[in-house]
Amino acid sequence: RPYLQRPLSFDDVHDAITNQQAVVIDLSGENMNDSEKALYVHKIGQRVIQEGNRIYPQEKLNLVTIIDEAHIYVPQGVSNVKTDYWITRSKKTITEIAKQGRKYGLGLCLADQRITAVDKQAIDMGTYFLGKLKMSGERNHVKEMFGDEEAKALRTIKKFQFLVVGNASPLEDITAPISVFDPSKDLDFVDQLHS
Repeated sequence: RPYLQRPLSFDDVHDAITNQQAVVIDLSGENMNDSEKALYVHKIGQRVIQEGNRIYPQEKLNLVTIIDEAHIYVPQGVSNVKTDYWITRSKKTITEIAKQGRKYGLGLCLADQRITAVDKQAIDMGTYFLGKLKMSGERNHVKEMFGDEEAKALRTIKKFQFLVVGNASPLEDITAPISVFDPSKDLDFVDQLHS
């Protein structure tokens, strides 16, 4: 909300969520290091957990949080706990959301190109959307997690396709490929719908 003449507060985010608006917090600024980004993720995540806890069990949040580049905020390992204080805190917060969020009506989507770099506790989820993986180490990790058939299937999917594994798979227990929109074509159609 660039028209604001003050720093954005969590109350602004809360108001947007209450009004069923999507909130995007872009932490890709070139002047921010990973620790500074993790500070924001931790603080906002903790506030969401507090709010969920406050209204539970009378109400639920009905909120989905999507965290891109998850390996920054919930890494498999933290090299130096003292210097990476906020990364350690964001990892703890996201793992808590992954484990406890459902009871508060909080969904979590972690997105990353390197599944092996994301903490295993946090990615122990019910549904996975797996895109084409180029690195054999990543495919081996998928093989460990889901089996040989799923790892082989990742070689056959095309651009804008994902292999769905888990609860949301349209074919129940069978791993199924799904196609998503092609941004070069479909976003024009979406713009027309909104105009």
